[in-house]
Amino acid sequence: MAETWRASTGRSEREGQWDRSIRMLGLSWTFLSRTAAMRAVAAGSFLAWVVSTLVLFGPVFVWWAQTGDRWKLAVGSAVVAYPFIFITVYFTVALLAAANACMDGHGLTMRESFTVATRRIPQIAGWSLLAAGVGAALDAVAQWVPGVGAVASWVLGTAWALATLFAVPVIVIDGAGGREAARRSADVFRRQWGESVIGSVSITFCTIVLALPGGAFLCAGMVGGTGPIALSALGLGIALLASASFLAFTIERLFALVLYRYTLDGEVRGGFAETDLRQGLFFSDGSKWYRRSR
Repeated sequence: MAETWRASTGRSEREGQWDRSIRMLGLSWTFLSRTAAMRAVAAGSFLAWVVSTLVLFGPVFVWWAQTGDRWKLAVGSAVVAYPFIFITVYFTVALLAAANACMDGHGLTMRESFTVATRRIPQIAGWSLLAAGVGAALDAVAQWVPGVGAVASWVLGTAWALATLFAVPVIVIDGAGGREAARRSADVFRRQWGESVIGSVSITFCTIVLALPGGAFLCAGMVGGTGPIALSALGLGIALLASASFLAFTIERLFALVLYRYTLDGEVRGGFAETDLRQGLFFSDGSKWYRRSR
């Protein structure tokens, strides 16, 4: 049986906001490897993420490299986005189910974790369709609106990503899907936007370092033609970028799960300190806003 995690106390009184966020990233990563089930599900999730990226997006990038037509890249990415999101969210739900049980002191096996995800397939399908639709719309804005289209797409995409940070934890715990998961996630984000933004930006910054080699190989493969060396570079670049995106997405959702559980019952889990979750965290009671005190 898994051990329920208590709050950590390894903090400095003078710890800055960014240092605290990076420490929380480390705690999330440690939590990810806490039980054998989470390690096994994480390994399966990583494999599924990389393979699905190569299988679904690989041909799209090869097609684009051969033709140089950015519209083909946009259309091809939109077509494969839904199955990719569905696969990755399915595995993430299984991982968060194991993490959620671990925080309650219950150990889930790998099979039990995927059983939870399988029961959530209708919700996962609904959420994946919504996420793919929003992604396609943002790509269209970037392509069709001259000048400011790319900037507008980036701003709207960032806002969407942050507002829906809690969507997968909502699917795991509440069984909501699609628009309801997005609505509940946006509500939680609105109440504790500081921690969500800081945690997400810190994780993104850290994974950029891992993504840089992948981007270099990807660019080399795309400009190198269709020879075996170029295609190998392209495949390696896609795999490295998929690895970085898997790390960012997974750790962000684990962090979001801990925060979401805290909003539900005020209990600190996952090895965090209570001040990690309470600083900048507001709760809403109807139209009245107040800082939670315990």
